[in-house]
Amino acid sequence: DNVAPCMLDEVREVTSLLEAAEKGIAALLHQQSANATLASLIQNARTCLDKEQLDEAEEVLAQARHTLATHDDPRADTLQHIVDMQEELRVVREETRHRQE
Repeated sequence: DNVAPCMLDEVREVTSLLEAAEKGIAALLHQQSANATLASLIQNARTCLDKEQLDEAEEVLAQARHTLATHDDPRADTLQHIVDMQEELRVVREETRHRQE
């Protein structure tokens, strides 16, 4: 508050830079959190698929797709990985159905 008038422009510029840095850091933390959530969901889906817990795997993959869809910076390779796992789920479900018949 006790800034000399000749320094006001510099103070405003520094304040603006600090606010921009704060927003950038918040965005990176949000992205990092979303990436960790996606990784966890995909690992959980893999575990469910391996145990042939197909309904659970389907639900987790749906959550992963939703998380990716609401992600600020969706990655095509992550979406493709989820789609591939959903196809694998479909195949395992069909194989399970044939074994039960």
